Amino acid sequence: MSDNWIVQNLENALKTWNEKLAEIWQLITQSPEQFKGGTIWNVIVGIHGAVQAIGLALLVLFFVVGVMKTCGSFAELKRPEHALKVFIRFALAKAAALKSSAVKLAEPNTEGIYFGDRKLTTVASSSPIIANAIYAYCPGLNPTAILADATQVGSYAFAGAETWRITFSETVNTLGDGVFTGTTALESIDVRPLGVNIPSVTERTFDGLQQSEITLLVTPEYILDWANAPGWRDFKVVGAKGIDDVAANAYSVAYSGGQVTVRSGETLLRVTVYGTDGRILASAAPDACEASLKLDTPDNVVVVTSLTDDGKTYTDKLFIR
Repeated sequence: MSDNWIVQNLENALKTWNEKLAEIWQLITQSPEQFKGGTIWNVIVGIHGAVQAIGLALLVLFFVVGVMKTCGSFAELKRPEHALKVFIRFALAKAAALKSSAVKLAEPNTEGIYFGDRKLTTVASSSPIIANAIYAYCPGLNPTAILADATQVGSYAFAGAETWRITFSETVNTLGDGVFTGTTALESIDVRPLGVNIPSVTERTFDGLQQSEITLLVTPEYILDWANAPGWRDFKVVGAKGIDDVAANAYSVAYSGGQVTVRSGETLLRVTVYGTDGRILASAAPDACEASLKLDTPDNVVVVTSLTDDGKTYTDKLFIR
């Protein structure tokens, strides 16, 4: 340290500044369950459980009072219309009580915590280990974004997802049971980022999927590895090339005059244009080497997929000016 007192003061000030910045950064990046060893978080979770229990007890109490007010005697409850009305009232009241207390207090990667949340569209952070059923039946969520940093995917993690394509990141190595069960709109799974690193699966990983109708996009040089891999070989395994890998004039996509034109050196069996949110904007089955699809959309970017007669699938992003 310098002998000059001005320099010493500056160095001390900078040291204090850096220490405070480090403390602030630690507070920002810490999860609630890690802050102060999780003591405060556990108290909040305990209070939440107690409040929910009190709410359900009050629900039962006021429900009984309400039944006694509306029914002159228990004999009236024997009538089907009265019994049905009482049952529906109780079900709605219980749903409202639970919904009002569902503050998502559990830690982000808790099993089933977001189950059935139809309003969930984004997740602030993702974990390398995705818990069982955590994002099941969350139609607004894109599994590809969640899989970006994942290594292990729990059972039924993305059951009921409403997406036409799922892309695996290069880090995924394990899949549980029924991961994509009920994903009826799924047309393709892109595993090209994995190369030849095939994730381990169970006998039930792909339960609920019509694998023979779903395209598995793999890197061409590894097509035999995937085609012989247990669990994966039941898909339509296609060695897919990106648009930049296709020879000049062999395949092209263009937009002009309100329509998308696709030209290929091979017969096009199907051409589909998607919005960035997965909506189908246009589709055709030309059975020819050229297809033109009329397109009327406010989107600036669309995704065009083309399936040829030799089983190849080409995908391209098209920027509409």
